[in-house]
Amino acid sequence: MRPDELFGAVRKKEATGGHQPDFKKLKEPLEKGEAAFAFCEGCGSTLRITEAGVLELAAIARNENLNQLDGRYFHAKRCVLCDDIFRDIELREIK
Repeated sequence: MRPDELFGAVRKKEATGGHQPDFKKLKEPLEKGEAAFAFCEGCGSTLRITEAGVLELAAIARNENLNQLDGRYFHAKRCVLCDDIFRDIELREIK
């Protein structure tokens, strides 16, 4: 039996765009196994990213300096919740 037959199809979030990050959320402590935050401007989601995920996002963001993650987060125009992949990613300062 296919997973979608068991659980139903997961629909993508609507990417209306223009969402702004909640900096209070981005300042929360990371849990064990989490390495950084990512925010999606498209659907407004804040995601907690693992070390492996950070390496993937850095590759998409054209090798952002990973030595400077403290106080910064990945900002994307689209994410895996509203699109197939993260799009237009850059590291930004948490204000």
